[in-house]
Amino acid sequence: MIVRRSVAASLLAAAAAAVWQALPANTPATRVAWNDNTDPAGELADGRLTLELDIVEGDWHVVGEDQPPGRVYAFAERGVGASIPGPLIRVDRGTLVSVTLTNQVDSTIVIRGLGARRNGLAGPLTLEPGQTRTVEFRADAAGTYYYWGSMSAGGFNQRAFEDSQLTGALIVDDPGARREDRVLVIGIWADGRLPNGAPDLGREFLVINGRPWPHTERLTYALGDSVRWRLINASYDAHAMHLHGFFYRVEAKGDLRRDTVYWKDQQRMAVTEHIPPGGTMSIAWSPHRPGGWIFHCHMSSHVTPNVRMDRRVSEQERFSPLFTEAHHEAGDHATEGMGGLMMGLYVEPPPGWVPDEPKRRELRLFVQSRAA
Repeated sequence: MIVRRSVAASLLAAAAAAVWQALPANTPATRVAWNDNTDPAGELADGRLTLELDIVEGDWHVVGEDQPPGRVYAFAERGVGASIPGPLIRVDRGTLVSVTLTNQVDSTIVIRGLGARRNGLAGPLTLEPGQTRTVEFRADAAGTYYYWGSMSAGGFNQRAFEDSQLTGALIVDDPGARREDRVLVIGIWADGRLPNGAPDLGREFLVINGRPWPHTERLTYALGDSVRWRLINASYDAHAMHLHGFFYRVEAKGDLRRDTVYWKDQQRMAVTEHIPPGGTMSIAWSPHRPGGWIFHCHMSSHVTPNVRMDRRVSEQERFSPLFTEAHHEAGDHATEGMGGLMMGLYVEPPPGWVPDEPKRRELRLFVQSRAA
């Protein structure tokens, strides 16, 4: 990794710092968009990707446009805008990646993950408020990786609040490899602290690609499709990711530094797989039955109804089986009685498809009594 600090960069950092200091305290925050990780960021030319990233404070409508936003830090591609998760970096192995970062928030931010992997990941990069630095590295190992920022030198367990969504996927493909897979980044944001400094779980929001259910993206497939997903757990908690209706094949697992692709005889079929904080996973599956299905975390507290942004609830109330933000009809329970880490899937039936007629069974039941 090469970190360059030229005279021009120094002047740019000074100018950025001056602009930042001149902004009034009530300056409107940047609007933060949801990012489905389908469009790679940056400019690619002659085997080199150039990307300008700003670290900004933004308004994030985490539970929908009809509710007030939360304020968090986010990565923003210069000229495009801020997003959660951060802009997708996706390149072929061998590409030279040049990322220029500018810290536009009033906190010191430590950046990790922007570097080559084969000979060990380089150390963190620290940006003071208003500072600009450029990082260059060769994408030398194919796999599922990510870059992330925080306000401290600690790990994911210390990143729950303003900096909790400073994560972006970094995907390195083998040249010529298929790219039909989807990238799903899991995040958690705690909008409040307890007196001991721990996250207030009554104000905890769990998201996939910046959205909680029922706002998460709906994915549609046809019978027999070959489906591949890459998962990145950028949150401070572990998750048990469960697919309804089908088994999936675990093809690779990894973390910030490495991605381990399993040999064919090592790959296992699963319906639920544990992914730790900072962990990654690549899975593949094929739908063989039409209908509506879901992919979600199997931990019940991670699919509870979302909290409204305009009210406060206690942890005890949030995790009560009776908790809901509004009374709803039983038929609306799927959208109004659940939230968090869940995605909806629809498998389209082929033309003319009719479901199999279930076989009828006749049962004879006997009620018997006997003296004790």
